[in-house]
Amino acid sequence: SLPITWQAAQQWQFSLTPGASFLPSSQGEGQGGAGQFYGNNAFISGGVSWQPSRHLALFSSALMPLGPGNNSFNGQLQYSRVPVVSGGLNWALNPRIALEGLLTNGWGGTPATALLTVPSGNTLGYYARFVFTPAAADTPQPELSPRQRSIALGGLTVNTALVPPDGTTELWANADSGGNAFGFIGQSISNIFQLEVLKGGWFNNVPQTTALADTYTNGGAWQGRIGGKAVSLSPLRGAPFWLAGRITVGREFPPGSGQGYVFAESISTWEANRWLALHLNPKLAWSGVGVPWGCGLGRATPPWPCAGWPATPSNSIST
Repeated sequence: SLPITWQAAQQWQFSLTPGASFLPSSQGEGQGGAGQFYGNNAFISGGVSWQPSRHLALFSSALMPLGPGNNSFNGQLQYSRVPVVSGGLNWALNPRIALEGLLTNGWGGTPATALLTVPSGNTLGYYARFVFTPAAADTPQPELSPRQRSIALGGLTVNTALVPPDGTTELWANADSGGNAFGFIGQSISNIFQLEVLKGGWFNNVPQTTALADTYTNGGAWQGRIGGKAVSLSPLRGAPFWLAGRITVGREFPPGSGQGYVFAESISTWEANRWLALHLNPKLAWSGVGVPWGCGLGRATPPWPCAGWPATPSNSIST
C-alpha cells in the first residue's frame, strides 16, 4: 500500500491509500477437496480524522476492493466484493487514561487481510481498547466531601455520575430471600475513572416471560461483567453538574445460555444543595435478542434531617 496523508487544518486530517492484497484463490487442496478463497485484490481506501479538542479525536474510513478477487463470504460460502467501513473515536481522559472505540465490518488485522470482512456475514463488529499509564499525572481536583463520597457509591437501579477518589477500592454484596445474590469489586485508578474489576452473581426463580429473561436470567447460572465508568464533567472542576459514561461487557455462563451483551449508560448528577442531589440515567444494552433501553430518575437525600449520609430513592422507566 502507498498511504498519502493531507493535514488540511489543525483539526482535520485526510488520507488516501491505494494498495493490493495477495491471498490464495483456493484452499483445501490435498485435504479432501479444494474450495474457493479470497484471491488477489487491488483496493483503494480513504479516511478522515477530526480532533474537536486536544482530548478527543473522531475518525472514519472506507475501503473499496477492486478485484479480481473477493473480500467477503456468507454462510453458504458464496464470495463477493463489498466495501469495508469503519468509524470510531480516541478519547484521552487525562495523561493517565485513554479509551478507543471502533465499529467496523472489517476483520483482518494484517496488511494482507485488512480488506476482509467479518467471516460468514457482512456485519458490524465492535472493538475497544483501554490504555492505562500508572505513573502519568492524574486529573487534579479538590477532595470529595463525606456526602459526595457517599453519593459516589451509587444506587440500586439508578447510577450516579461520581466515582470514588483515586486509589479507592469499592466492595459490596447483596442477597435476598429468593436466592438472588450479586457482588461488586471496583477500583478507582484515577479521580475520574473507576475500573469495574468484576460484577457478578446469579438469579433464582425469575419468571421466564420474555426472550431476554429466558436468555439472561436462568436460575443458578453465573452472571459476570467487567467495564468502567469515566467522569467528563464535575463541579469540582468548574462544571455545573457531574456527567459520566459507563460501559460494561457481560455474559451469562453455562449451564445458562452463554450469551454475551454490551451495556452502556450516560449518567448526570446535579447537587442542588447540601441535602438534595438529582440523577438522570438513560441506558441501553446490545444483545443477541434485542436492544432494551430505559431511563432512570433518582434523588439522594438524607434519611432524616442533618444526617451525614444520603439515602437514594430512585425510579426507572424501561422498555
